[in-house]
Amino acid sequence: MRKTGVALALVVLMCASCTSTPTTGPKGIASTSTSTTSTTHPPSALDDLTAFFIAAADIDQKLRAAAVDANGAVGTTQITINQSTLDAIAAADPTPAAKDIPAGLPPDVMLPVLTVQSDLVSRYWAFRGFLQAQPGTIPRANPLPGTLSAADYLLLCLGSGSKAASSFSADVAAARAAASQTPPVVPVDPSSQAAADLAIWLHYIVGSNSGCMECGGSRFTALLPITWHPVAPLTLGGNGWDGDIAGGLFTAHYTPGQGWTVQFNAC
Repeated sequence: MRKTGVALALVVLMCASCTSTPTTGPKGIASTSTSTTSTTHPPSALDDLTAFFIAAADIDQKLRAAAVDANGAVGTTQITINQSTLDAIAAADPTPAAKDIPAGLPPDVMLPVLTVQSDLVSRYWAFRGFLQAQPGTIPRANPLPGTLSAADYLLLCLGSGSKAASSFSADVAAARAAASQTPPVVPVDPSSQAAADLAIWLHYIVGSNSGCMECGGSRFTALLPITWHPVAPLTLGGNGWDGDIAGGLFTAHYTPGQGWTVQFNAC
């Protein structure tokens, strides 16, 4: 693991082979925006991303509040976990914000937008040690030197969201700037490959921060290539695969009214 120190940050993990169901669908073309000086601006992809940026700003504030609570829980000899802290962390789950990202964005807009989402996910999963805990106290003294205790793991994870937290404002500005220079999004069918690709990228962001015992710290700074090609089952009686993302196999299945369910071959 690459975590060091107890930084003021945020986030945590779960097996990347588990499924998630990020739903992507067409977004309507937004109306022309008007500034406070009544100057009319031409429509752009920024209009289509208004809901996402509002949601991202809200989650950012909740993550900051959760970080204050989490760091305040760390004492000299023990970590005190209160239900209020767990509730604050739960409220900062960035999953809902992902649903406001429209499929079909051009690569030069999709990447910075996904970087912003990955900042939020990275910070959230840095709280993994809290997410796995119950209200109570955890002694900081390790009863089994040489092993990673619950307290050790919680503290190591807690620092992993610091880079994402410090980069968030600049990443939002970059995403907004790119979107403002791009025409409005042309709505795509929610069952389309463009919608599936978005679901796969979103699942990758979650998996890289929460799968295989990771706990935050991963930022999505490159639009990883997705190749659709059938792959035979890897084990007798297993299921086939639909393609790979940067070499890692995935399946992606669409359910009308629910969206895409993605699974990776990981862990």
